[in-house]
Amino acid sequence: MVWTIVRTVSALSLMGGALSFAVAASENPDRRYETIWVIHADESQAGTRNVAVGSPIIEQRLLPFGLAETVEDIRSASGDVLVEKGRQLFRLGVASGKTFCVVEVPRPSFYRSFMLGGGNLQLCLIDSDDDGVFDGHFNGGNPMRGVPFISGKQPRNPKPASGKYSLLTPDQFARPYTVRVSLASARVSSKGDPQITYRIDFGDDVTRQKLTNFISGGIGHTEILGAQWNALEIGDDAVKVDVTHAMPNQPFQAVRTVAYR
Repeated sequence: MVWTIVRTVSALSLMGGALSFAVAASENPDRRYETIWVIHADESQAGTRNVAVGSPIIEQRLLPFGLAETVEDIRSASGDVLVEKGRQLFRLGVASGKTFCVVEVPRPSFYRSFMLGGGNLQLCLIDSDDDGVFDGHFNGGNPMRGVPFISGKQPRNPKPASGKYSLLTPDQFARPYTVRVSLASARVSSKGDPQITYRIDFGDDVTRQKLTNFISGGIGHTEILGAQWNALEIGDDAVKVDVTHAMPNQPFQAVRTVAYR
């Protein structure tokens, strides 16, 4: 039997990881990379409202760690177009140079869906000397749906590429990626105990990835990913909540593991 587990990585671990990249760049550069998104704070999410089962308690934008746009076609050594002019690319965390990947998440192949629990390969471009011109490319493994999370180690000899790009600010990101905490269930037990569960998911309007685990709660205070609210009362397949704090600006990362039993 195959078990696929999707979970988040703590913000503290991610901040430590970002620091390790900075240290590695100055002491011992390596070829490892990972994807870190940033939750964009939005206090307009605060307020009192009724939330139906299956609807989000809170939903906020996910922005890339860094963002670029191609200013000309990016080509391979044979002259084939790898990425067209005007495409946005999100930045990976790497120890040296700059590495960006295409935003679009491809549909997994049948083999990868069946044998590896989903995921696919995604085109990434390297600017090894930080001169604003890509000089290499490779395919990074992306196990997620909804939002790309690419991690691994760059090849020692990436395939050649050529083409210029310009840097953008992360808030210019065009893709409507969000992370949200939704009301998964709400009921009162036969003993009169309120039982509420929540679930985190991320993605866009077309495709979303849900985390494997549910989060249990009840009437009263709940805090998830830094967002805080009070569940006031349970109605018919709904909960009245008072959101007091939105999710703060913080790094966000999810990992997917496959276990065989």
